[in-house]
Amino acid sequence: MTKIEHKIAKEQDSESIHHFSKYIVALENVLDDIEHVLINQKEAVIASDVQLVEELTEKHYQLSANLSKVETEFIEELRKNSSQTDSDDTTISTLKYYYPEAEEIIDNWANSLKYKTENIKQKHQQVIHILEFAMLRNSNLMRTIYAMHSEKNTQYSINGSKSNMMNGIAVNQRA
Repeated sequence: MTKIEHKIAKEQDSESIHHFSKYIVALENVLDDIEHVLINQKEAVIASDVQLVEELTEKHYQLSANLSKVETEFIEELRKNSSQTDSDDTTISTLKYYYPEAEEIIDNWANSLKYKTENIKQKHQQVIHILEFAMLRNSNLMRTIYAMHSEKNTQYSINGSKSNMMNGIAVNQRA
């Protein structure tokens, strides 16, 4: 390869890496948005703001769909620039094979995306735990209210035992 061919190849590689970096930035932005939504969801659940929880859940759904779209486009772009046809085998690390001079950049991308996805998983688990806790507390509260209501409205027969009479039955009805 002549010096000119080598220089042209290097410039093309640089353009390709720059092209891939746009996808990485888009993925990172969506992941950051999802993280912020999860933080706000957690606060909304704690504050018992049902309307805000619903709005944030819808926003989370939209962002997740957007993330899936960007991921798919990125994987398709990776597949176009490699000889692989199976998307399961196509990863960011695949780029290191084709662009060895950009190995450090590619490793930074992979580490950044891995960190962000793990952080989102953790925040998602926190939201789930808070929701489970809230449901358990509400369930216990409802059980307590029902038990107090039942105890308060228990009917007794003349001999002092609990009666099977239900609320709304005439008071002078025989037990």
